[in-house]
Amino acid sequence: MKNERIAAPEVWESYGESNRFTRIFESMYTHPSFRSLTRRQRELYFCMKSEYTGSGTRKPMQNPNWFYFNWEHAHDRLKLYTSRKYFYEDIRALTAAGFIEVIDKNKPLRKMTVYGFSDKWYATKK
Repeated sequence: MKNERIAAPEVWESYGESNRFTRIFESMYTHPSFRSLTRRQRELYFCMKSEYTGSGTRKPMQNPNWFYFNWEHAHDRLKLYTSRKYFYEDIRALTAAGFIEVIDKNKPLRKMTVYGFSDKWYATKK
């Protein structure tokens, strides 16, 4: 892979000093599996992806493609949800659609659940 410099964002794309971004490819965005998700589920997916790619993100040591995420993070820090019910419904929907996998449920240990991104979404035709 070539070492390419990332172009600075346009004025209308970002403000401030942070130039972090989350990318999504057209093949995913236009796929029936992605289109079948609700707006809230898509937003959760984007937030999970953003957390995964963040420089300060804590990741499980077993696999660099895994990441931590939980209700408290979605509710307290990201302000995505006011109800646990909808958060867990959306997690199940993203899992069923093949976008994420639950690697390790740490609820009994009172720790964050470990997730991984999945490529099963493109094998699913809805």
